[in-house]
Amino acid sequence: MGYHDDTTPGRNYKREKLNASADKSTEANFLREQIDEMFPRVSVNLLPHPGNQLASRSLLDRLDEDFVESVIGFVENSLKPENIIKKTFGGEILTGITLKPYIAKWKELFERHNPTVTNITEATAKVQNLMALENAEKHFDSKMREFFKANIEGVSDHEYVCKTNQLKEECFLVFKQTKKIGGKIYEDQYSSDLNKTLERKIEHHQILNMERVAVAVRTKKLEAERKELEHQFQISEQKFRDHKVKSEAELQNFQQKLSVVSESMNQAVKDKQVLQDKHHQLQLDLQSITNEAAKNRLHHENGIRELTAKIEQQQQTIHQLNIARQNAYDSDSSDDGCVIS
Repeated sequence: MGYHDDTTPGRNYKREKLNASADKSTEANFLREQIDEMFPRVSVNLLPHPGNQLASRSLLDRLDEDFVESVIGFVENSLKPENIIKKTFGGEILTGITLKPYIAKWKELFERHNPTVTNITEATAKVQNLMALENAEKHFDSKMREFFKANIEGVSDHEYVCKTNQLKEECFLVFKQTKKIGGKIYEDQYSSDLNKTLERKIEHHQILNMERVAVAVRTKKLEAERKELEHQFQISEQKFRDHKVKSEAELQNFQQKLSVVSESMNQAVKDKQVLQDKHHQLQLDLQSITNEAAKNRLHHENGIRELTAKIEQQQQTIHQLNIARQNAYDSDSSDDGCVIS
């Protein structure tokens, strides 16, 4: 529960029983030295003797009145809110949450049957140094996450070394400032472990940093290529737009010409139809003329035949007349003895 100040006169339980002394073993003296570091200095109030009648629970009603009154006063005084003192352990206020990791670490240490852990005090010293080491590691991990978050593309080797050296100093400061018991021996041991752990982490993060730098270089190269492709695409797009405008103008011109040609073709079709109609009419007229000519020819032929027949008839008549005239002449000549010319 605590102890009187060593300077208090009279009997002193802590000084008599718990102080280190030459007649005790090294381990026993170590345990006693750690008590000063683990617990705050408090005074202990001693109670009067309960009386010789306290031999069994059945005789509790025979306790000395002075003892009973002292117990009642002690309990009432101890339970007053203003008198309740927060317990500390290793320089930290002890709560259920802060005690939980200690219990877990104690359990882990003793389940391993660690031959170097022989008592709860030594286990606590190891636990507190382990927790200090973990706090330092968490500080390093947290700061490195922030660093890489602010430097997504990585940094130069010189800048990385400067940053990690600074973080190492911070981590050792966190380790030293974390309340713990065990003295220099434990602190040196776990400081060495912390240094090895930090070196591994620094080496690991250095590889990650180099990868980030390489990725950043590749990303910038790809970005430059992307911009060049965008530029070429814009040029091609402009050429395409220009070609499109030119093509549209040519298409419009062609459509206009096509419209003129279409109109000409439509007019030609109309003219063709007119010509076809005229040709057809001419064919009809030609056929009519041909028919009429054929009729006229036939009529003329008939007229000629008739005329020919008439001529032949007249010729026959003339011939007959000539014959008759000759005959008459011949007859007259014979009768008159003259020739009639």
